[in-house]
Amino acid sequence: MSWFKSIPSSLFYIPLSIFIAKETEVLFKYFGITFASPNTTDYWFVAGFIEWFGVLYGMLLPLILLRAWEQLDEIDRQFDREADTAKMLYNDLDYLSDLPVKFSRAGNEITKLLHKYVEHVAVNYRYEIKQLDDDKKSKEAGDKILEDMREKFKVIVRLNTTKTIVSETLINELLEKINELVDNRGDRISYASQRLFENLHYGALITSIIFLIPFYFVGPTYFARSIGFPYFYLLDTVLVLGVTFLVIYIYMIIEDLDEPFDGVKKISDESWKLLCKKMNKDQKERDQKLLEELSVKSYALQPPTKAKRKPKGKSAISTSSTQTPP
Repeated sequence: MSWFKSIPSSLFYIPLSIFIAKETEVLFKYFGITFASPNTTDYWFVAGFIEWFGVLYGMLLPLILLRAWEQLDEIDRQFDREADTAKMLYNDLDYLSDLPVKFSRAGNEITKLLHKYVEHVAVNYRYEIKQLDDDKKSKEAGDKILEDMREKFKVIVRLNTTKTIVSETLINELLEKINELVDNRGDRISYASQRLFENLHYGALITSIIFLIPFYFVGPTYFARSIGFPYFYLLDTVLVLGVTFLVIYIYMIIEDLDEPFDGVKKISDESWKLLCKKMNKDQKERDQKLLEELSVKSYALQPPTKAKRKPKGKSAISTSSTQTPP
């Protein structure tokens, strides 16, 4: 059922147009009007039109199909490129944990913001496109997280005024990765917002209809000249239906490739899910380590407990009282 729901509504215009054309032919025949040119010569117009227009159709449709495929491939590569940048930034931030407390604290805050951003993208990436003018909250929320990350990074820059604690190379590396993440986010949203032009959609649909309709007016007589009775009826049906299903299938592929987040062939978010899973695991380990350190510190701050001593006189009296007289 999910596959059926993903079928574009425009796809049904192809069989609908064929049905209307055949019904119109029946109606014209009822009133004695010639709907199509009769098959009287070897240069029949309908058969010739299939050959002529088939050349144009065979050039136009593959170009549209290639464009849709390249567009989806570019979106997929940009999607993974941003995830790789976030992963490298996450690994670089781990170097700050070995530095003094003020630097490691700022690094932890940036790491938490990066973790929040990865979770945001993994959930809301399909809504961060330019076409959705009514729902801009997802895009604005992601932009806000990256802005907060840049603000937190300024704290590290201010702390490193003497350039003696944190190396300048690490600062430049972190700044470069944050800027690259911002750039990749903008590119991902831009590519994900691209769709085939409406003219190409209509062109593929109209040319498919024009290409298929003449097949339903060629008639069994045209095929009977080379095959002979009674096999031409079966050949007519198989060839015409085969071409029809093939054209519809190609059109379905074009429509499916033009929707990068839905349909059969769509963008994989596996890279973001794996990164989010790794961050969740590392966060749990850090929390567990922090709890252990706090428990050790709290135990060390507790005053030592003194053992109670029994008074010597009382013990001596009790001992003598228990002895039996000779």
